[in-house]
Amino acid sequence: MPLEMVGWLGAYFNDRGVNLVHDNFLLPTAQPESHALAALYHAETPDCVLLSHTNAGSLLMGPSPFLPAAVQHQQSKIGVLVGMRLRREGSTRYRIPECGPGEILPPTFQHDQIPYFVCGAVPLVVEYPCGYRPTCETFDQILDIGLTLFEEVFTFGNAYRFRPRATLTDRAPNPFTGKWPVEP
Repeated sequence: MPLEMVGWLGAYFNDRGVNLVHDNFLLPTAQPESHALAALYHAETPDCVLLSHTNAGSLLMGPSPFLPAAVQHQQSKIGVLVGMRLRREGSTRYRIPECGPGEILPPTFQHDQIPYFVCGAVPLVVEYPCGYRPTCETFDQILDIGLTLFEEVFTFGNAYRFRPRATLTDRAPNPFTGKWPVEP
C-alpha cells in the first residue's frame, strides 16, 4: 500500500502500509504487530481465539486450510452451532461456514493461523455485520448477534473443550520412550 496514496491507514494497514491480515508471521520481515500477537499467544496459551472483523455478516468463517483436520472440524462444529442458534432466534444472519472443493487457498499463512501455530489454540474468525445496505442491522441487532455468538462459542468450549482430543490415527508411541500417550 503506497503510503503517499492514503490519508489515513485505518484497520488493516499498520503505519508501514502492511496489511496485517496478510502479514506472514513466519518470515523475518514479519511486522512488530504480528510478533506481539505471537508473543501474547505464547505467554497466555489460550484454548481458543476469536478474531473479530466485519463484513456483510457472514459470522464464523470456514475452516482454515492450513490447520490440521481435527482443528478444522472444531471450527466447523462451532460455526454450525452459532448459525443454527441465530436462525432459531430469528436473526437475519445465520450463515453456516463452508470449506469445500474449489475453495481458493491463501498464498501465505494469515493472521488467523498464528494462534494455532504458536500455542495450539483453535482460531475462529468472526465477521460481524456492519450495518450497511442492503441489510442494515441496527446497533442492537448487531450487538445481539455478537452476544449470541459469544454465548454459543463459550458454551461449546465449556461443554466439549476447544482443543480436539487426539484420535487413534493421531496417536503413536513416543519415539524416545516407546510409551503411548495417555488420553487427557
